[in-house]
Amino acid sequence: MKFKETKIVAILAVVFVLVVISRNAYAADLTVPHTFSPGTPAKSSEVNENFTTIYNAVNALQRQIGTTDTSCATIHARSSGLPSGVYSIQPAGSPQPFQVYCDMTRNGGGWTLIGKLGESATPTTDFSSDVDTAKLTTGPVPLSGEYSHWDLARFDSYGSNWTVRTDTDTSNDQSHYQYTFYRPNVGVTLTPSHVGTNWRGTTTYSMLLHLTMSDTSGLSNTTWLPLSDCIDGHCNASILLWTNRDPSLLVGYVPNCLDAVGQTQQCHAVPGSITSAAAGTNSAAIGMQDSVLHSWGKKGTYWIKDVNTSGTP
Repeated sequence: MKFKETKIVAILAVVFVLVVISRNAYAADLTVPHTFSPGTPAKSSEVNENFTTIYNAVNALQRQIGTTDTSCATIHARSSGLPSGVYSIQPAGSPQPFQVYCDMTRNGGGWTLIGKLGESATPTTDFSSDVDTAKLTTGPVPLSGEYSHWDLARFDSYGSNWTVRTDTDTSNDQSHYQYTFYRPNVGVTLTPSHVGTNWRGTTTYSMLLHLTMSDTSGLSNTTWLPLSDCIDGHCNASILLWTNRDPSLLVGYVPNCLDAVGQTQQCHAVPGSITSAAAGTNSAAIGMQDSVLHSWGKKGTYWIKDVNTSGTP
C-alpha cells in the first residue's frame, strides 16, 4: 500500500468534517490511529484501521441526528468496501447503540457476530441473555475456554427476516471452516429471541430450514431442508441451540451433510451444533466431502444477518 490509500483516508476525513458542518452538529476532534508520509509505504491493516475509525466517528455523528445503522448488513450495503471489524449498530427498538464485530467479506458480507465457543468450553446458557459480550468485539477467534454471546432479543426487530450462520473451525487454527445456515421456514413467524432459547421440549427446530457447506465443498449448495427431530432420547443435554441430529443416523455416527453433488441432505449432526453433551462444537465432516473427520472439540462462532432468502447464502 502506498500514498494512494493515504489520500483516500484524507478524503474520508474531509467528508466527515463536511458532514458535521452540513448537519450543524458538533463532535470531538477526530484522531486516526495511524499517520503516513508521502512516498512511504503504508500497511493495509493500518489503512483499514483508519477507515474503521473514521466510519465509527461518522456513525457517532449519525447517532446525534438519529440515523444509526440497524445492522452490519445495512453498513455493508451502504459501503461495501469497509473491512471486517468493530462497528456501532442500533436495531429498531434498542434504547442505545452498541458495538459489534462485523464480518464484511464472507457469504456476501454484513454478518454480525453473536456468539463464540472455544474448543474446551461447555455451553451453560442459551442466547436469551448477554454473556461476556466484551469478548465479542475482540475478533472472531474464540479463546479455548470461551463461551460468550448476545441476547438475541436485541435483534427481534428483524422479525422473521434473518439467517444465522455457524462457523466450525475444523482444525482449530482458522485454516478450514464448515458452515451451517439456519433461517425461518416459509410462512413462519419466528423472531431471533425465540430461537435463542433452549430447544428442548419445543417445536422450534421444526420451524427452521438449514443448509451446509465448507470452505472446500458445497459452495454452490442451494438446498434448504427442514431440521431433523432433535427432541429424542439422544438429545438430553440442557443446551440444544443450533443442534440438528437425525436419530436414524446415530448408529455408526455417519454424517452425510452433503450428498455426492454438494447439496444438503439430512445427517447425524451438522457443523456448529451447540450442546452441553460434550465440550466444544460438533464437526460434521466426511459427508461434507472435505476429508475432515467427525469429531468434537472445535472452535465455533455464530453470526446473524437480517436477510431470509432461498438459494446459496
